[in-house]
Amino acid sequence: MKKILLAAIAALALLYGGDWLVLHFRSPQTSQMEVKVVIAVRLKGTKVEYLPGDTLDVTCTHSLFPQRGDEPCWYLSKHRRRQIDYGDTTGSWRDF
Repeated sequence: MKKILLAAIAALALLYGGDWLVLHFRSPQTSQMEVKVVIAVRLKGTKVEYLPGDTLDVTCTHSLFPQRGDEPCWYLSKHRRRQIDYGDTTGSWRDF
């Protein structure tokens, strides 16, 4: 069991390393995609009001894994809307 786990970790490390090498030695490496923003404002009780936001140009990489702090283009093309939660203590945003 230990050998299988080590082999899986080594395979993932090789795949990530190969993805990084391909990204850094070919051109073009990044693209821009439009993402629509929806703002969710928490009201009293359990009510939430959704407001349309602007569109953002988000940089994505042509890779399998997130690289350089950017999401892969294949993932971003499937998640083109983002929700920003107001009234939440974290102030985070979610894909939907």
